[in-house]
Amino acid sequence: MKALFIYLNRNTYLVKSQNMNILAVYVYGYKTPTTNADKPLLNFRCVPSGFAAVLTEIRKNGHNVELAVYSPYIDINKLTEKKLAGKKYDFVCITAVSTHLKIVKKIAEKIKSIQKNAVIMAGGPHATLNPSDFLKDPNFDAVCVGEGFVTIKSFLKYLEKDKRADQLKGFIIKENGKIIENKAAPFSDFKKFPVIDRSLWDKYIADKTSHSILLSRGCVYQCSFCSNHIMAAKNKGLYCATRSVKNIIDELKKINKTYKNVSLVLLESETITIDLKFTYKLLNAIIKYNSRLRSKIRFTANISFNGAVYKDADRFLKKLKEANFVEVGIGLESGSQRIRKEVLKRPSYSNNEFIEFCKKIKNADIFVSLYVMIGLPYETEADIDKTVKAVEKINPYSVRPSVFYPYPGTEIYKIMVDKKMIDANAVFTGWDERIKPVIKYRNLNKQTIIKNFNYLQSKYGINRKYNRVKAVSNMLKSTR
Repeated sequence: MKALFIYLNRNTYLVKSQNMNILAVYVYGYKTPTTNADKPLLNFRCVPSGFAAVLTEIRKNGHNVELAVYSPYIDINKLTEKKLAGKKYDFVCITAVSTHLKIVKKIAEKIKSIQKNAVIMAGGPHATLNPSDFLKDPNFDAVCVGEGFVTIKSFLKYLEKDKRADQLKGFIIKENGKIIENKAAPFSDFKKFPVIDRSLWDKYIADKTSHSILLSRGCVYQCSFCSNHIMAAKNKGLYCATRSVKNIIDELKKINKTYKNVSLVLLESETITIDLKFTYKLLNAIIKYNSRLRSKIRFTANISFNGAVYKDADRFLKKLKEANFVEVGIGLESGSQRIRKEVLKRPSYSNNEFIEFCKKIKNADIFVSLYVMIGLPYETEADIDKTVKAVEKINPYSVRPSVFYPYPGTEIYKIMVDKKMIDANAVFTGWDERIKPVIKYRNLNKQTIIKNFNYLQSKYGINRKYNRVKAVSNMLKSTR
C-alpha cells in the first residue's frame, strides 16, 4: 500500500498506511569469545524484554519490522547504510541506556541524513529518565516515557493520523516546531505482558539453547545505584507487579516448541524472593511442566537476599532443586557493610548471613554466581579488601565484577554531582563503562580499582579458561 505523507516540520512526517515499514535499533555493548559481527548476541538472555515486547506488539498490528543490532564489532555508518539501502522506513524506534547516548545519537543522525522523512523515536531507560537529551537533538521526533508495550499502539495510530499528538499519554512529541508533552500513561496490567516474538532476533543469536523469560516489573528496594524506584515515579499506578503463572508457562511452552535442545532458561526478575507465595506457585507449575518432558529444561534466576528467604532457605532451595535450577545469581555488591548501608542503601544483611546462605545454595548442588562492584564512592582500599575476602570465603562458581559507574537519574548520581565528584550532566558513553574506571576519587586510585577488578575477573570471571557458558553447557550434557 502506498503511503500518504502529512507534513509536521522540516524533518518529520506522519504516514497514513495500514502496513508501515519500521526499523528497530538496539545497541548491545559486549563482546564474548563465541560472538561476532553477524551474531553479536550470545543467547536470548541478551535480548531486552521490554523492547522485544514493544516490537512484538508492533508486528501484531500488521507492520513490517526490521531489526538492526549495533555492537562493538561493527562500524555505525556502514551498518546504517547497509540497513537503509534500497529501503524506505516510515518509523524508526531506538532503545537507549545512558552509556550508549552518543552512539544512538550518531545512529539517528546517520539515518536522518539518508531518510529525512523517517519519524525517529527514542525509548528505554535513558529516554524515560532524561527525555530532554533527545528532545534537544534535531534528529529525534518523539520520546517514549515509561513502558511502551501498551502505549505503542496509540503512537502507531498517531502515525496513521488516527490520533492527535496531544492524545498520546506517555509520549513527548515534536510537531510544527513545538514540543507537546503529554501526561504519563498509567502502568499497564503486567499480567498482560505479551509472550514475546523471538523470531525477529533469531539471526543475531549465537546460541539458541539459552533463553530468558521476564517474570515481573520493578523492585521494592530503594538501592541508590538503581533506577527502578525512580522509574516507578514516572507513571501512575502499581509499578511492582508479576505476570500470571499461566502466562509465564505459556511462554516457556512456546520457547520449547519453537527451538531445539532448549537447555537453560533465565527467569528474569528483580523480586523473585520478595513474594515467596508467587515464587512457590511458579516453581510448582514449572515442576509440573518439566515432569512431562523427556529432556528436562534447566533454570537459573537472579535472587535478592533478604530476611524472608534467609529464614526459609531450606524449603526455598529444596524447591529450586525440584524445579531443576542449576544456578542462581545473587548480589553481594560490596563486602563492606558500611558501603552497603550508607552508600548503596542495600537491604540490611551481614557478611556472615550472606556467606552462610551462599554455602547452603552450593550444598544444594546449585551454582552460585555473584555480582560485585569495585570503585564505589566513599570506598576505601580496606572496603574493597572486605569484598574480595567475602568472595573468597564463598568461593562461587563465577563472579560478575563491575567497575562502578553512576547512571544519570539514579540517587547516587545526584549525590555525586552535589558533592562535586562528577560534573553535572556527566555521561560516560561507549562500550565498556563497567570494565574501566572513569571517575577520580581522592581516597581511591584507579590502579587499586583495576587491580582488584582484574583479580576477580581472572579468578572467577565468565571469560576465564573454563568459561561460564562452556562449563554450564558441559554440565548440562553430562546430566541429560
